Amino acid sequence: MKNYMILILFCSSCLVAQQQSNLGNTSPVYKFSKDLDLTLVALSTTLNISSFILKKNVEPITIEEINQLNTSDIWKFERKLTENWDKKSITASDAFLYASICNPVLLYLQKDIRKDVFPVSLIWLETMTLNLGLTNLTKTLLSRKRPYLYGNKASLNEKQKNDNQRSFFSGHTSTTAASWFMLAKIYQDYYPQDKRLPYIWSFSATVPAITAYLRVKGGKHFYTDVITGYLVGAAVGLIVPELHKTDNRFSTGMAMLPNSQLGMRIYFVINTNL
Repeated sequence: MKNYMILILFCSSCLVAQQQSNLGNTSPVYKFSKDLDLTLVALSTTLNISSFILKKNVEPITIEEINQLNTSDIWKFERKLTENWDKKSITASDAFLYASICNPVLLYLQKDIRKDVFPVSLIWLETMTLNLGLTNLTKTLLSRKRPYLYGNKASLNEKQKNDNQRSFFSGHTSTTAASWFMLAKIYQDYYPQDKRLPYIWSFSATVPAITAYLRVKGGKHFYTDVITGYLVGAAVGLIVPELHKTDNRFSTGMAMLPNSQLGMRIYFVINTNL
């Protein structure tokens, strides 16, 4: 675990530690928008609270139910994963998760980004909470059983843990993807001409993939769990910063629907130089 932590922190520092203000933007890249940020905060809060409330209604799986599980209920290409169980891989995936949650602080080593500490920090917070809400609510609603429940390698005590029905989709993968893609997106928005961008993007795409591999190897997730987690996290990490760019417009309000009922209007325009 310690080696994984050192690897992440060392590589991350190499990616963003060097100051390159001559490549940065003199004008603000992101802006605070009451409509946008209140919408994102409200959405994230709703998702997380809903997940918390609904989670209480999920019945814990019994020993009898565990013993009756059949791999024929799993897609054929994922059945072999039920025999995966590796605590070292699980611990390593935890290391990647915790390091990734904190990695955006490295952005503040850049002077141009540090000047915009409030909007960047807000984007960081909104990205993490929105991804958390989407992940937890999906886990709660679907209550998919983890692969190791079907196999014989994990102990009965492990199988009875309260997170054993939270397989879809992978929170470790979605969180690392959201954090790393957000970091790369923000860095590119500030330094679009930086020659290190291909390396930053490659590294940012690789860390969640490694995390996904470790979660599968550890017996915690199926392929579909980590693929979905990767895509959702990456999408959140890219979309939230993009919504906050100064040349984009976002507004909400009330609108009259065709059936004469009131509804919400969401207006968003992306300006491009293409």
